[in-house]
Amino acid sequence: MQVFAYCALEYKKATNAVVGKNATVIMCPPITDVTFDPAWLEGPRAGRRGNECPPRTSTSGKARMKGPWELIFFNLHGMVSVGAFFGAKDGPPVALRVQQLWGLDLGGAVVFATTCFLGDPKSHPMREALLEAGASAVIAGPGENYGGRTAELKGADLLGLWVRRWLAVGFGPAMALKLAKARMRWAARKSGAARDALGFRVWMKEAGDGGSGRYLVGRSQFLG
Repeated sequence: MQVFAYCALEYKKATNAVVGKNATVIMCPPITDVTFDPAWLEGPRAGRRGNECPPRTSTSGKARMKGPWELIFFNLHGMVSVGAFFGAKDGPPVALRVQQLWGLDLGGAVVFATTCFLGDPKSHPMREALLEAGASAVIAGPGENYGGRTAELKGADLLGLWVRRWLAVGFGPAMALKLAKARMRWAARKSGAARDALGFRVWMKEAGDGGSGRYLVGRSQFLG
């Protein structure tokens, strides 16, 4: 499947393990909101201003098809109700601003994000903007989310791996998350990071919801 990932530099190894060797992966730094071309989120070779996608700073770039990504994976830092993703926990560099999502066409891509606070029950500007830009679903967790920095995946990163695998064989985002959580339950008995991952949810935009993205699939349905 066509996968695009944007991660903090410290999460490079974990991100590559989640998305697989054929994904396009870029990092912040060296990419920042200043050098990031928003059209990269629309699909391979969709760069504006003469920017190719994937850029030369990507760790791979074997995407051969044109058209939208099927999965967009964010492994960046976030803050409560702040319209930006960051390359470091406490702020700069800024990786992506909410304004850069305005006017994009994500073509129904599923977005999975380990970014903290993106899945908070109340609205989050980045989640709303992704849905408004045409993401078919945003999968994210409330509060702080926990993964790792190595290829030995845990927590939210491991959940993301299983979601990708289930999406790749044809399941929709809600079922892919449900099946991924089933894989995580054994680890949740001993791992706080795994227990945190069980709180991830699917958000989808419905017509007439004002762009807020109605919460469709929740934790209780998977753990009850």
